[in-house]
Amino acid sequence: MMYAQSKLRGFSLIELLVAIVSMLMLMSAIYSIFRIQSQRSATEEEIINLYMNARVALERLQFVFAHAGFGCYDSFKNGKVMIGDDSNGSKLTINTFLYDIQDNNVLSDKSDSVIVTMAFKKIAEVNGNYEDANLIDFKNIKSPKISVLDSSFKKYIAFFPDLNGDVFYKVIKNDDPFLLDQNVKRLFDDSDVFMVAPIKVVVEDSILKLKNYAYSSTIFWEVASNVWKFHIQYTEDGTTWLNVPDNPQNVKGVWVFLLFKSDRIQPGYQDNKTYTLAGENISNLPGGYHYLLAHRKIWIRNVQ
Repeated sequence: MMYAQSKLRGFSLIELLVAIVSMLMLMSAIYSIFRIQSQRSATEEEIINLYMNARVALERLQFVFAHAGFGCYDSFKNGKVMIGDDSNGSKLTINTFLYDIQDNNVLSDKSDSVIVTMAFKKIAEVNGNYEDANLIDFKNIKSPKISVLDSSFKKYIAFFPDLNGDVFYKVIKNDDPFLLDQNVKRLFDDSDVFMVAPIKVVVEDSILKLKNYAYSSTIFWEVASNVWKFHIQYTEDGTTWLNVPDNPQNVKGVWVFLLFKSDRIQPGYQDNKTYTLAGENISNLPGGYHYLLAHRKIWIRNVQ
């Protein structure tokens, strides 16, 4: 009987305490591993996001700056201008394919900006063959729709190929066939028709944005986020890089710099690197954030 009772004895208090403490230690270890892994995953996600934003930003800037002056370079060189409304109610008078260059110090809170003019979209094809003509018929017309309103930037077009050179024409009659402000030397059937318009490149609220004045004076296209600083240098000779060019019409290339900053703070993390943007060094960055510098030299195709 005594033997049977001893076999039915439970755990002692000390055994229970040891078991509880062991379980708590195991749970604490598991939680620590989970927390570290979660932080690591969040950090990796932030870094991946920075790289994705950098890739998208550089690809879009490559397209815009490489095509700067397409469909307008020779017109500006010969003194022709484009006129339309800005979103603040004022008139924009564009007289060079790189216009309104804003240079801000790397250490300030403001980024650079510039207005780039280019033939940005094919909107139609030429219907028929023409020689020394200014009344041209279009086919396969696409948006944005041409508008001859004085306030609109939708009235400027370019042809490719065009024997007149890299020039734009002002449309002065809305209906097809379209009446132009000057004659075209020669156009072949199926030649491409492009709309030419200024596009503002700017960073606002940590977002790289493009504003195409042909669509609306207030519409911004958001390209990439997490952009903390954005700066541009320009070269007229291919070797000397300036924050503000002597003559924007002679710029042969741009060097874009983007410094990205993560959204979330990683406690205890400090980036001790020194980053160089547009010839200026920046260090002692706000702690807890991850940073990524992306830069690229972009050569402008249409500058001779």
